[in-house]
Amino acid sequence: MGTFRRLCMLNSSLFFACATLGCTITFNAGAGPREKQPPQTDDPSTTLAHSVDDPIFVDWSYKTLKNARGGDSHPPSPRTVDPDSLTERVDYNDKNIYVPMPHPGGAHGPGFTGSMNWLVRNSMKKVAESGAPVTFLIRHRNCPFPYDTHGSPTTPNALRDALASLPKLDYLFMDLEGKPSDITRNVREIVRLVRSHPNPQIANAYIGNYNDGPETYNDAMIWAATRNRESVGATSWNQSRFYLESGMNVAMPIAYPYEAYSVHTSVRNQGTAGTTPNDRAAMLWTPIERVSAAARALPEGHKIVPWVSNFISFEDESRRDMYHAAPQSDEDQTALIQHLRLRGADGFALFAPEQTESPRFPQLSYTNYRELAMHAWASLDEIFDNASSFEILTLETTKRSGVVWSGVRSGDHVAVLVSNLSGKGQPVSIPLPSIQGLPESTEPVADGSHKLFVYQLPAGSNDPALNALAPSPNSDNPLLDGSDDSALTNEINSETVSTDTGFSRGSETQPEPAVDQRSITLANARNARIRAAKSKPRNSVRSVSRSGSRKSSAERKRVYRAEDRKESED
Repeated sequence: MGTFRRLCMLNSSLFFACATLGCTITFNAGAGPREKQPPQTDDPSTTLAHSVDDPIFVDWSYKTLKNARGGDSHPPSPRTVDPDSLTERVDYNDKNIYVPMPHPGGAHGPGFTGSMNWLVRNSMKKVAESGAPVTFLIRHRNCPFPYDTHGSPTTPNALRDALASLPKLDYLFMDLEGKPSDITRNVREIVRLVRSHPNPQIANAYIGNYNDGPETYNDAMIWAATRNRESVGATSWNQSRFYLESGMNVAMPIAYPYEAYSVHTSVRNQGTAGTTPNDRAAMLWTPIERVSAAARALPEGHKIVPWVSNFISFEDESRRDMYHAAPQSDEDQTALIQHLRLRGADGFALFAPEQTESPRFPQLSYTNYRELAMHAWASLDEIFDNASSFEILTLETTKRSGVVWSGVRSGDHVAVLVSNLSGKGQPVSIPLPSIQGLPESTEPVADGSHKLFVYQLPAGSNDPALNALAPSPNSDNPLLDGSDDSALTNEINSETVSTDTGFSRGSETQPEPAVDQRSITLANARNARIRAAKSKPRNSVRSVSRSGSRKSSAERKRVYRAEDRKESED
């Protein structure tokens, strides 16, 4: 338990601060993760039913239920034994659990037909009966029109077999990467088959594909020439429009910490106004910007389920001068998951390599990260669960500063997480929105640390008439815009108002494009226009209502309020 607690706790660099009517009480949150209650699913009244507002957590490596002893070995087919006795029990008495995500057929994993189909069918049956969300994954060899097969087996009917076997489907995720023609052809057919299904508990499933979302521009891509989502690659594919017109309703931005993100510190590649102050800041800012950009453009009723990971390395030693960001610490990994939740993520899809897959980094552990990510998410439950709705306080980021803040207002509480990775050795305070009962700014946050502030608001502060929500806070602290020039001190949360995308697990480390000075010049000019356009007051608040009961995507409202407004494993 000692190692587990060490990995999952928020250490001394992360604190909770609770402010009540001007009285601030600070206490250390390093007492360890909240312990789960013992399973009580023998009593049916304690069993939860997955609702539209509950998060979804899937793990690339968790394809079917474990065996009854928690292991991975299963018989080819049960003969005289009840299959239920051969697989683990599913207790959905806590919404924060990973659910199995089969990759059916195509040599990706056992399918709903063929060898070991009993295991997939039994896994999905037990998950459905528990009330947990049912999902599976479509990839390049089990999609309707397989591609990049390289002689491996294919299962083009995997989706039809699954839909014929399942009593319900809550999420259908896809990992379709590569040529736009292969992606679009398959996604359209997959959406058509699901949406036309006669069972409404299948037809209304949430559908998303790796790297697809509504954002039109992606400042987080390391090469300036690849950031326009409306003109991707040699075919000028409009990836943003494709998402919006495809029938998908889950954005799946990539929130992996790539070793390649060190390129964000390079003036040669980013321009004088487009760098992060250091590798550590780049590893935090980039995933947050990806998710934030998707959230800024997200249509009503859609969800965001980002892909997360402990680290994606680049093993080509010849490029070590360019790709050299180190894996995140436990504290940075915890803060990243919390930032994503505070910016509207609806759960996450996990892809975490072991040390054996990245030999240069012996500290990597799939098991440890899997636990850490879930406990980082769950550490904010009390903030989100104390009210029927919450407001996202900012979806903006500032790249050059190395400082990121995220926040929500939930009932009579406001939570703000500040990460100061500026590397300048000085503390930073973040100005807060103009909400009755909040101080003007947070307490100072030391360089190299993360701090979570939880403020309790006075009675009556929920009345909208008493609160004029301020624009994303500006600051008179030059640390926040990465410059010592006082003329630039109002750029906090306004420097990068781009829209974001992800990329495949391998595409960020493709050969470097020729340095495109025109693209860099245009990017710098674009940032200048953004700063000028945002000089007038503007809110960056999203209001989310939660009903606690299942609704269709059209009924679930996300309201934006503003004045102006993998390289796959086989």
